[in-house]
Amino acid sequence: MKNTYQLQIPKKLEQYRNILEESVKPYIKVAGTKAETTLFESKFGGYPYLPIDQEHPKDSNGQPMMLLAQLNFEEMPQVEYMPQKGMLQFFVSASDELYGADFDYPTIQKDFRIIYHSTIIEDLNKVITDFSYLNTLELGDFIIPEAAKLKFELGYQPVTSRDYRFE
Repeated sequence: MKNTYQLQIPKKLEQYRNILEESVKPYIKVAGTKAETTLFESKFGGYPYLPIDQEHPKDSNGQPMMLLAQLNFEEMPQVEYMPQKGMLQFFVSASDELYGADFDYPTIQKDFRIIYHSTIIEDLNKVITDFSYLNTLELGDFIIPEAAKLKFELGYQPVTSRDYRFE
């Protein structure tokens, strides 16, 4: 990938400039601001986008999970290997202290759920708009007490020593 920006590095690393520049990869910086959000926007927390024929994700106790994050790919900078449209959602159990993490079985989605919608239905008559059932949940300690609208910015940086591509 050829980048058109100047990599800023400390003078001590200048001798490694070529190697560092060859490892540069794009990334998307995400920033959240407390704000009202729509069902279709990228956000942390708030009410999720759910087609009317889809049940709200539930945890192992049968309780509705809370939206942790929702990413609308049409609002994001385009990066190779990422969808250009659709919605990616992360739900977690509000009653689980680890928010669904299971260190023995990390891929079993019993107290967290990851959902990808390849198409976003923008007709409010075809999506769930009544979330009054969520108001009965005890959310005082939920990790995201208020919705935050997301803003995205494309950036570039060399891979770090923690990146799986680091050699």
